[in-house]
Amino acid sequence: MFDQRTDVIELGLNWGDPGAPGLRDQTTLEAIYRFQFAQNLALTPSVQYLKNPALNPGRDELWIAAVRLRITL
Repeated sequence: MFDQRTDVIELGLNWGDPGAPGLRDQTTLEAIYRFQFAQNLALTPSVQYLKNPALNPGRDELWIAAVRLRITL
């Protein structure tokens, strides 16, 4: 069960043009690490950095942290 780990690290970069007047282009950078504890159990913490968040014009940048737990049956 725990003898063969297949952990994964990922980086993602995204640029988006919301296409609506008055909204700014948004750039997002995300880093995740997936701890694969077993074939059907994974824990994935992530952090995202948003530059010029399109739907929050009062901020120039945002940081978002999250944790996901995936159980497959």
